[in-house]
Amino acid sequence: MNPDILISTTGFILTLIIALWRMNASQIKRTDQLSRSLRGDISGLRSEVRNDISGLRSEVRNDMSEFRSEVRNDMSELHKGQKKLIDSTAKLDSRISRLEGMLQPRPWVEAPTGDMPPVSATQG
Repeated sequence: MNPDILISTTGFILTLIIALWRMNASQIKRTDQLSRSLRGDISGLRSEVRNDISGLRSEVRNDMSEFRSEVRNDMSELHKGQKKLIDSTAKLDSRISRLEGMLQPRPWVEAPTGDMPPVSATQG
C-alpha cells in the first residue's frame, strides 16, 4: 500500500472522527442547554402553580370567613325574629285569656235562674 494513500486515509478518518466528535459535543451542548432551559421553565411553572394555589387558598379562606359572618348575622336576625314571634304569641295568648275571662258568666252579675228563694227570705 502506498504511504501517501495510507496517510491521506488516516487523515480523512481522523478528520471524520473529529467532525463526528464535534457534532456529538455540539448535540450534547444543545441538549444540556435545553435541559437547563426546561428545568428553569419547570421551576417557574412550579412557582406559578404554588402562588396560584396559595392565592386560591386565601380566596377560599376569605370567602368562608365572609360566609360564616353572613350566616352568623342571619342566625342573629332569625333569633331576633323568633323572640319577637314568641313575645307576640305570649301577648296574643294573654289577650285571648283576658277576652275569654270577660266572656265567662259571672254569678254575681248574672240574673238568678231557677228556684231561688226570694230576697226577703235570704235576708233576715
